[in-house]
Amino acid sequence: MSHTRIHNIWCSMRERCNTKSSSGYKKYGAKGIKVCDEWSSFEAFRDWSYANGYKDNLSIDRINPKGNYEPTNCRWVSQKVQQNNRSNNIHITCDGETHSPMEWSEITGLPIANIYDRYFKGWDHDRIIKQPKRKSPTKR
Repeated sequence: MSHTRIHNIWCSMRERCNTKSSSGYKKYGAKGIKVCDEWSSFEAFRDWSYANGYKDNLSIDRINPKGNYEPTNCRWVSQKVQQNNRSNNIHITCDGETHSPMEWSEITGLPIANIYDRYFKGWDHDRIIKQPKRKSPTKR
């Protein structure tokens, strides 16, 4: 299965965790992120992937972005889900629900720019989400 998409994903995952000269090493291996021993075998990774939702339009995602690549911390997700799970993403909690600004924008209809602007101005999380967008002044 060399040069298949799933094999390339497996190779890239191992390279960014194990190879210091890899462009991704500083974000993965240098931070202590490892690939579990079980996945040192491509066949084991492939079998887990097919049993856990692998499709050509999905990418591997670590549920805990600071955790290792291992069966209990990985899943196959869309690009949108993966972008909302980035370790450098902002998370806003309102009424016990925590979401990224993009998710809150979709839930509330607030423009994402407003959410970021409010966040960086230091607004309370509840106020960021609950305060309606100000209406633009009408032109005369």
